[in-house]
Amino acid sequence: MDESTATHQLSHAEYKRWESVNDHHDRAADVREEWDEQARVAHDLIVSSDVSDLASTVSVFGNDLTVYYSAESDALREPVERLADRYDLETDDGELDDTLAADDVDESDREFVADCLCDMIDAALIEWDGHEWGDLATDTREQILSDAREQWRLDGLMDAWVEIQLAVEQNRDERMERIQKFRSPERRGDR
Repeated sequence: MDESTATHQLSHAEYKRWESVNDHHDRAADVREEWDEQARVAHDLIVSSDVSDLASTVSVFGNDLTVYYSAESDALREPVERLADRYDLETDDGELDDTLAADDVDESDREFVADCLCDMIDAALIEWDGHEWGDLATDTREQILSDAREQWRLDGLMDAWVEIQLAVEQNRDERMERIQKFRSPERRGDR
């Protein structure tokens, strides 16, 4: 019921009640909108994170790469699992625990392994030679990986992934060591 209808059809007491109910609904809508805005701000401040703070820098064949990956990343987990399934490799949280040497790969499988490695590198890249990886056009990223694949060959892609994985894991281990220092009995103080 709109206000014009309410003023003409309702008694004074009914109109006051109608007005109060609508006022409460309006205020409730304002409060919900305010809460939604606060949730968006909190998400931007807390939940969204810039992984470059956790990323590692590594030089691969003269290319300065900034890399980071989460073991929960589907973009990383999927190619890792493809490799692990094909070569019966052990994985731990989306990472390859076993190593695969280029000599272990049949000629017929080289393209498959190179595809997996390129997908893994793609999933870990934050920057390539100072350029934000995510800001580059898809065809540019594909061309860079294609050129790297052609020039580095399978051995080079494997070496590149090992360097990336080592850099990320060393950085992660250093962060965990800092945390453990605060957890040690000597650092806890009187609690």
